[in-house]
Amino acid sequence: MEKNRSCFLDANAILRYLLGDIPAQYEQVKEIISYRQCITSLEVIAEVVYVLTGIYSVNRKECAKALHTFSKEIIILYPDVLKFALCEFESGSLDFVDCLICGYHEVFGIDVVTFDKKLSKRLDALM
Repeated sequence: MEKNRSCFLDANAILRYLLGDIPAQYEQVKEIISYRQCITSLEVIAEVVYVLTGIYSVNRKECAKALHTFSKEIIILYPDVLKFALCEFESGSLDFVDCLICGYHEVFGIDVVTFDKKLSKRLDALM
């Protein structure tokens, strides 16, 4: 691995880092984050949220807090969308992907076409 090259973290690497449940893998990811520029995407973060809340039963508030802290350690593509989505997720009842959609709407002013009544109601409230 070249130290000066960026690396992309997938959901499994992020989960090992956040959970610390497999010490060797936690240490490996921790070391990589400490000396390389690491990047991930909102799609990967959505998978992390799904696993943390659905498999590990982490509550919404703790999940959002952990990801907010983590997002300061690496580069997240569309960080303002993530920040908005985490706030929505922590305080609301939408699933995380819908929170991301609200984030895209809020940050970029993108109109959203949906038949999801709960999401539509939230989008209307943001206007």
